Amino acid sequence: MEHATQNAPAVETLVIEPRSGWIGIDWAELWRYRELLVFFAWRDVKVRYKQSVLGGLWAIIDPLAQMILYTVFFGQVAKMSSEGVPYMLFTLAAIVPFNFFLQGLTRTAGSLVNNAMLVKKIYFPRLIVPTSTLLAGLVDFVIQFMILLISLLVMGFYPNVNYLWLPLLLLITFATGLGLGLFMAALHVQFRDVGFLVPFLAKILPFICFVPFTTSVVPEAYRSWLGFNPMIAVVDGFRYCMLGVGTNPAELIWPASLVSGLLLLTGLFFFRRMEKTFADVT
Repeated sequence: MEHATQNAPAVETLVIEPRSGWIGIDWAELWRYRELLVFFAWRDVKVRYKQSVLGGLWAIIDPLAQMILYTVFFGQVAKMSSEGVPYMLFTLAAIVPFNFFLQGLTRTAGSLVNNAMLVKKIYFPRLIVPTSTLLAGLVDFVIQFMILLISLLVMGFYPNVNYLWLPLLLLITFATGLGLGLFMAALHVQFRDVGFLVPFLAKILPFICFVPFTTSVVPEAYRSWLGFNPMIAVVDGFRYCMLGVGTNPAELIWPASLVSGLLLLTGLFFFRRMEKTFADVT
C-alpha cells in the first residue's frame, strides 16, 4: 500500500482568483471555448420560441407589424418623405438591420443576470454569455432579410453591385450592438436600473437612428456628421444599397467604423474590468 501511494500521480489544483487592475482579452481562451459559444447561441434560439404557438413566425410578424405601423402613422398621416420609393419598403429596409441591433442590445444587456446561476457556479469566459446572445439574433436577421429581399423582388427592386456594402454594414451593426451590450450587461449586474433603462432606450432609438424617416431632413452641411452614429450609417446604407435612396455608404462608413470599433474595444475592456465582481453580485 505504501509503494502504491508513493507512485500515485500528483493531483494538480487550479485556483481561480480575480486579478486587479485592467485585464486584457484572452483570445486563446475564447477560442478554446468556441464550442460553448455555439452551444449557448443555439440554446438561446431554442429557448426564445419554446412553447410558442407561432414559433419562428414571430421573427416575421415583428418587422411586418412595425412596417405597417410606421407606414400608417408616418407615411399616410404625417406624410413623411420616402424619397420616391414605396414607404413600406423604405421602412422595412431600415427595420431589418435596426431590429438586429436593438434586439441584440436588449437581450445582451440582461444576459448575465438571466444566467446568474451559471456565472456563479461554473467557470468559463464570461464574454461568451453576451456574445452568444447577440449571435443568436443572427437567425432572426436572416429570416427577416429574406422577407425584405422577397418584398424588394416583388416590387421590382433587384440586387446590384451596392449589395457588396451589406456585409460591412452588418459587421458595424454587430460591433455596435456588442460594444454597447457589454457596457449594459456589466452595469446591469451592479445596477438593476439598467433593466428599466433599456426598454426606455428601445422606444427612442428608432427615431434617433432615422428608422421611420429620411436623413434628408438634416441640412446637407451637417449630414456627414450622421456617420458618427453607426446605426444611422447602417440604416441609410441598407436603404441606399437595396433601394437606391439615402446617402452613399462610402460617405458615412468610415466614421461609423471608427465609432463602432471604439465602442467594441472599450466595451470589451470595461466588461473584463468588471468581470471579477460578477459571481459575487449576480
